[in-house]
Amino acid sequence: ADRREEEKMCDHLISAAKHRDHVTANQLKQKILNILTNKHGAWGAVSHSQLHDFWRLDYWEDDLRRRRRFVRNAFGST
Repeated sequence: ADRREEEKMCDHLISAAKHRDHVTANQLKQKILNILTNKHGAWGAVSHSQLHDFWRLDYWEDDLRRRRRFVRNAFGST
């Protein structure tokens, strides 16, 4: 019985670590995408052809359990 509980705890710790890594990877991917698509970022164009900036409400959760933020939407429409 003790071995079964120990295996259960190990499985729980492994899946929690996988989930944490997945969340961290997604946040980093979103950050990189924002840097690359931001008009002031790495390949930002200083053209005036883009008259509108589009934003979307992004649902996410950080360590402080905050859940919503505005992020730039490169594929926005009017």
